[in-house]
Amino acid sequence: FPTRRSSDLSVSVVGGGVALAGGELEYVVQVTNIGSVAASNVVITDNLDLPVAGQVTYVGGSGTLNSAAAGVSFAAPILTADYGTTYGTLAPGATVTLRFRVQINGALPIGTTITNIGDVTWNAATQNNSDSVSIDVGGTPGFANLNGNVWHDADFDNGIGGSERSLQNWTVEFYRN
Repeated sequence: FPTRRSSDLSVSVVGGGVALAGGELEYVVQVTNIGSVAASNVVITDNLDLPVAGQVTYVGGSGTLNSAAAGVSFAAPILTADYGTTYGTLAPGATVTLRFRVQINGALPIGTTITNIGDVTWNAATQNNSDSVSIDVGGTPGFANLNGNVWHDADFDNGIGGSERSLQNWTVEFYRN
């Protein structure tokens, strides 16, 4: 991230649940001016064909910039949110939010990773930043599935083998951070 601005990109499944071929995703791009000087000419762009073309299609009219349609345009495959022209400078500490929906290509098989890359430029495009987010078709954002074995690793090789005994009816808990 640049020292004067920050950006964040997230994805969710419209209606919740699993990301299915033919279903919809919602992307949220947030750009915050973390500097002490207003940012001019702030423009967010998202090329829906990068890094892989044809995985998603823009849902017409779904794009909003700070909850309004003003400033958002789509010329396939690029979605543009022109904050600077529509609203002026982005004040220090202020955040601009772009939301839009895409439809997942109905032919994508389970396990296909869909990656989205959002770009922001400011100060007449002399400064820029980007962020990306990925989701797998068949996956649910914020959830993971784990499976495996619990055993007494007598030889400390991190693999079950030989005379090492399996441990039955154990509960394994994972904690983040």
